[in-house]
Amino acid sequence: MHAGVIALAMGINLLSAVLFYLSAPRQLWLAQPFAARTGRWMASAALASSLALWLTQVQVATALFAVLTLTMLLFSVLPCLAAWHTVRRPQ
Repeated sequence: MHAGVIALAMGINLLSAVLFYLSAPRQLWLAQPFAARTGRWMASAALASSLALWLTQVQVATALFAVLTLTMLLFSVLPCLAAWHTVRRPQ
């Protein structure tokens, strides 16, 4: 297993989660969300790329578990970070 490829796969997975979040209508980071169709297509492509990178390093079950677990974690953390940033923003 090569650590650089795994780190790249995790970074692309992070990019995918951020793109999914930014294309949501109630996201808190931008004044206007990304275009839903474009943002979700880019996020899906990034997620598939992350899975493909994982598959070059580990078995299928491990790759799926890693991608899904990391994605669930990011989907939980990103809205919390956005809410925290909104609360901490100076008035």
